[in-house]
Amino acid sequence: MNPLNEESKPAQASERVSYVWAGNGPLVILRHALGPKVWGWPLADLAQHCTVAVTSDFLVPSATVCSQIAQDLGRKTFSLCAWSMAGADALMFAAAHLAGLEALILVDIVGLGSPLAESKGFEEQTPELPLPDADAWARQLWQGWVHQQHLDTREYEALLAEQLRALPDGVRRNRAQGQQALQKPLLDVLGQVTTPTLLMAGRYSNVLGPGAGETAVQRLAQGQLLVFENSAHALPLEEPERFQRELAAFVCEHAEAT
Repeated sequence: MNPLNEESKPAQASERVSYVWAGNGPLVILRHALGPKVWGWPLADLAQHCTVAVTSDFLVPSATVCSQIAQDLGRKTFSLCAWSMAGADALMFAAAHLAGLEALILVDIVGLGSPLAESKGFEEQTPELPLPDADAWARQLWQGWVHQQHLDTREYEALLAEQLRALPDGVRRNRAQGQQALQKPLLDVLGQVTTPTLLMAGRYSNVLGPGAGETAVQRLAQGQLLVFENSAHALPLEEPERFQRELAAFVCEHAEAT
């Protein structure tokens, strides 16, 4: 896993697909708004079984990202793993039945009947512009996203704060996306997905959670729910060994079946 292979390829005239990749085996593409570091690199266990590609371009559609990376790496098929806000776009991609997708993994994503709609609400987690103290807001969000309070999230808080300062429009965009997801949950889209799909939810998550996960998985033609008992929203960081093991097993299972 060290060093990582770094690529930056043009996608369309106004878009670029930037990513890092490592490992061998079936290709799995990981997407999160904060890029590669938020997954807790190095993903050593996962890379023993899979070729892992992690993107930094959360505004580029999954269809573009997956097509470019698969082409670059000489692959015809791949799996897609999306965490948090990246999940809605990944789900729409799977529902479109575009070629190449072998398996879909949705990690505690927004929009499947989030408990935020019944508790604090997305409005209270997303500030109005102009943005107040980005560091303080990022710290507050991450404190709510972890269950194991001993987990050091300072690096991830800094990533989020840096992104907020660099992309102030992202605050408004995230607010609009969050409101839309909560007003019109993506549950109906799940019924259009025929790809084998794994839902991962943290027991203490304030974003998806096991209750909404149970409801969601019933809509899937080939769905499975895994609940991470010692995690909140940041389950890839709170239970990294299990996360990598379960992800690798699901990707390899469905790559071998096709």
